[in-house]
Amino acid sequence: MPFCSKCGVEVDDIITVCPLCGTPIQKYTPDDKIPKTPYPQENPSLDKKAEELNLHLAWLIITVIFFIPLFVLLTINFEYKGSGSWTGYALCSIIAAWLCLTIVFFFIRHYIVYSIGIMIVIGLLLFFFDLLYDNLTWFFPLGLPALALLYILSIAVVILTYKAKEKGFNIIAFILIAGGIFCLGFDSLFTRLIFKTVKPSWSLVAMSVLLPTALLFLFLHHVMKKKIKFKRVFHI
Repeated sequence: MPFCSKCGVEVDDIITVCPLCGTPIQKYTPDDKIPKTPYPQENPSLDKKAEELNLHLAWLIITVIFFIPLFVLLTINFEYKGSGSWTGYALCSIIAAWLCLTIVFFFIRHYIVYSIGIMIVIGLLLFFFDLLYDNLTWFFPLGLPALALLYILSIAVVILTYKAKEKGFNIIAFILIAGGIFCLGFDSLFTRLIFKTVKPSWSLVAMSVLLPTALLFLFLHHVMKKKIKFKRVFHI
C-alpha cells in the first residue's frame, strides 16, 4: 500500500491526497524505472587525478620550504664572497634532501628506482663533501665502497623479507645481521684508509652483540611459528 511521504500514514490505492496533511500521494507503476544504485558510481580515473594533483601540490609546498633557506645561504655566500666554507656543506645537504624527497614523491611505487636514485644522491653528497673538505681524499677509498655495501645489504634485507613465508622476528634478525656486516665492512675500509691495512676493531665488538641477538630473534621466530602451527592443528 502507498503511504504519505510527509506524515507516513498508509492509504488505499485509490487515495490521491493524504487525508491527514493534504500532501499528494506519489504513485508508482511497474513501468517506472528505479535506479539500480542509489548513489553515483565512483570514477577511478578522477580519484587518480585528484591524488596526483594533491601529490604535486605537496611537492610544490615542500620545494618552496626547501628553497627558502637555499636562497638565504646563497645570499650569505654572495655577501661574504664565498669566504664562509660552511655554506657549501649546508647548500649540498639542502639540495640532496630535496632531491631525495622528490624521488620518493614521484617513484614511491617503484622501490628499485627510488632506492637507486637515493643512493646516487647520497653518493654525490659525499663526493661534494669530500671535494669541499680536502679535495677528494676519502670518497673513493671509503665513502663509495661503504655506500655500495649499504645498498647491497639493504636490497638483500628487502629480498629476504619478501621471500619469507611468515614475517615476524626474522625481519629484525635480517636487519641486525646486515647491520653487523656493514659495521665490519666500514671498519675494514676505514682502517685500510688510515693505517694502510685491514685491521677491524670496534666492529668485532658490534658483531659479537648483533649476531647473537639476531640468532635469538630467529629462534623466537621459529618457536612462534611452531606454536601457531600447533594451534592450527588442534584448533586452539
